[in-house]
Amino acid sequence: MANSSSKRGRPSKAESERKQRAETRKKEKEQRAQGTAIALFAIGVVLTALTFIPGESVWDTLRNVMFGLLGICAYAIGPCVIYIAVRYAFDKLSPSGRIIKFLLLAFSVSGAFYAFGLYKPSSDTEVLTVVKFLYTLGIERKGSGVMAFPLGWLLERGCGETAAKIIIILLICVSIMLITGKTIVDLVN
Repeated sequence: MANSSSKRGRPSKAESERKQRAETRKKEKEQRAQGTAIALFAIGVVLTALTFIPGESVWDTLRNVMFGLLGICAYAIGPCVIYIAVRYAFDKLSPSGRIIKFLLLAFSVSGAFYAFGLYKPSSDTEVLTVVKFLYTLGIERKGSGVMAFPLGWLLERGCGETAAKIIIILLICVSIMLITGKTIVDLVN
């Protein structure tokens, strides 16, 4: 009995060192996570500023590239990155899954802007011309930019206009459910 009670006493030196190393690794991981959250937050603020504040030279070029690629969705990218940074700082969860979910939503919304939009190239237009057309519409804030190409233009060409719209609406719903963590059961209840 005396032997078993001595085992319950203080932890051995090896156990103490192992516990201390684990705590050190945990603190280092938390510091890296906070650094990543700060970097994501800064990127989100810059992206938000790019969309709302016109500028000159390099700033204007970056702004045009952003709108050319993302179109109207550029207005949401900065706030989404800020949201991901804040959630990452508090949840300590990897932001990569959230970024992928938001990208799926952005591509879906972009495709919806194309599918339901007024500005479309003629059906016999070459692919490179379509990409240039979408880029120009994005810069002019009349369309969804090049991001609309994969889900908007390709789906419409491959499945037809009605089927493309149905698929895109479905992808938007799925993306929102993934981001919010809601399931079909949650929606019904």
